[in-house]
Amino acid sequence: MVPARISVLCELRSKRVVYRRLVILTAEQKNWRLSVATNMAQEAESDEKFVGQIITGDETWVYGYDPETKRQSSQWKSADSPRPKKARQMRSKVEVVLIVFFDMEGIVHYEYVPQGQTVNQQFYLQVLKRLRVAVSRKRPQKRAVGAWAPHHDNAPAHTAHSIQVFLASHGISVVQLP
Repeated sequence: MVPARISVLCELRSKRVVYRRLVILTAEQKNWRLSVATNMAQEAESDEKFVGQIITGDETWVYGYDPETKRQSSQWKSADSPRPKKARQMRSKVEVVLIVFFDMEGIVHYEYVPQGQTVNQQFYLQVLKRLRVAVSRKRPQKRAVGAWAPHHDNAPAHTAHSIQVFLASHGISVVQLP
């Protein structure tokens, strides 16, 4: 019998998908995720406002493009000349990290991380302070203590002690990540 890990790797290779690292969860990790997901589902069933309170945050790389308009790309040519070749659009050297927070109604807050800046706990703390201002401005119904809850991944900057202290001091509870 072929072990599950090897058969998964063979299946991934056959589909031309390359993974550098394949994480297999332990039974304890699977049970933890199941427990958190079950608790969230029960909370959503018992409290109709629960899902509306969640503000999800994430970071992603954004690349700049310099697209041509249709008018810019048009060329004059004679009837017997060959069709002009269109150059492929290339990604520019501009690449920045975008941090975005959104809820059921749409984007609440976003900002670009300055080039050269890493998203560490000090930077993320400032982002959360600006997020609080944006929530009170764009979602006035969520101004009250406990009216919204951030949902972000378990990156070290998000789980740092200073972040937890800040959120607790403002009565903001974090939605657990399964």
